Amino acid sequence: MKKISLLLLLFLMVFSPVFSQDECNPYLLLTEGRTWTTKSYSAKKDKYQGSQTFKVLSITEEDGKMLVTVNLIATDKKDKEAFNKDITFECENGVVDMDISSMIPAEMIESLESMDMKVEMDRLSIPQKLKVGQKLDDGSITMTMEGPVNITMGFNIKDRKVEGLETVNVPAGEFESFKITYITEFKGMGSRETKSVEYIAKGIGMVRSESYNKKGELDFYSVLVSYTK
Repeated sequence: MKKISLLLLLFLMVFSPVFSQDECNPYLLLTEGRTWTTKSYSAKKDKYQGSQTFKVLSITEEDGKMLVTVNLIATDKKDKEAFNKDITFECENGVVDMDISSMIPAEMIESLESMDMKVEMDRLSIPQKLKVGQKLDDGSITMTMEGPVNITMGFNIKDRKVEGLETVNVPAGEFESFKITYITEFKGMGSRETKSVEYIAKGIGMVRSESYNKKGELDFYSVLVSYTK
């Protein structure tokens, strides 16, 4: 397995779909064996950037929580594997937590073994009922690495709200989707903010996501290209 950058790791942590069964959250149908694939593009000339394929391996229950194991394979713009890892999620009362440590490749851990790394996350959630005008909770992910040089980087997700209900066409089909907007603040070597938009369909999950630059122009987007139930 090849190394992935910390930026890609953080991207996957934040923008992976919300994992939950119908009885936990209706905005993604999750059953063992189910798969779905998204592809990402640069808005400039619709240049392909890579894909993300998810497969539900197992669903169990422990202490009232649903434990879900999902395999995630991400590829780069040349369709070469960049990330292949099993990720564990806990779903309770419509909110999903994930074992972030399981997302960190062994090679990355080895490269950072001289540092004391601490990860903090305020989880993002999707309520069981969405409605236009609704405000959603903020969230954040911060990685702090202590060593010869201390490094802190991460994301703040803020100003989340449901702006509308729209019909969205993507390669996987046509879906009635809630439009959720938010501001993503990147923290690291300097900081910057971007506006992001997600379209979430009931029983499917995120079917399209968009990221805008500081000029308000579409910069990157991803779309659902296939899925199985």
